Amino acid sequence: MQPGTLDFYKYTAGAFLGWLEGQGVTSPDEVSAHWVRQYPAGMTGADTSVHDHARAIETLLRFWHAGGALSGE
Repeated sequence: MQPGTLDFYKYTAGAFLGWLEGQGVTSPDEVSAHWVRQYPAGMTGADTSVHDHARAIETLLRFWHAGGALSGE
């Protein structure tokens, strides 16, 4: 993975994780569709920024699911 890609995910997924923690969500199994929808809905800025964050969140959720974090494994 390229350093720029890592920086992108650190920034976008990291912002989402920080926001979740502020909402009292502290583990992957607490992340619901409600939180995934609320985060970008509250964002202001360019559509591309919202899309970038949504893409990073999707990647994070896929990673958690593949690793069993979302299936109770």
